[in-house]
Amino acid sequence: MNPYEAYPPIDRAHPMRWAENVPGPYYVSTNCVDCGNCSRHCPGCFARHSFPNHWYVKRQPETPEEVKRMEKAIICCKGKAIMKVEN
Repeated sequence: MNPYEAYPPIDRAHPMRWAENVPGPYYVSTNCVDCGNCSRHCPGCFARHSFPNHWYVKRQPETPEEVKRMEKAIICCKGKAIMKVEN
């Protein structure tokens, strides 16, 4: 068995984007170092995948306050892994 078969798939449209991220402008890239800062700043929008250990966007921010928290999470991300797709 290939040891990499256990890894979750990567979104082919955005090669650095984990497939678990919900559609929308914000996502966590494969640069995630599993520090958990994102969930501390915007707890309702992130979830943790256990293998390989990384975070992903489980829900896009819905309120101005959540958008502000998401932007703070981007700034505080140790791996610079939280991305925003500009339209």
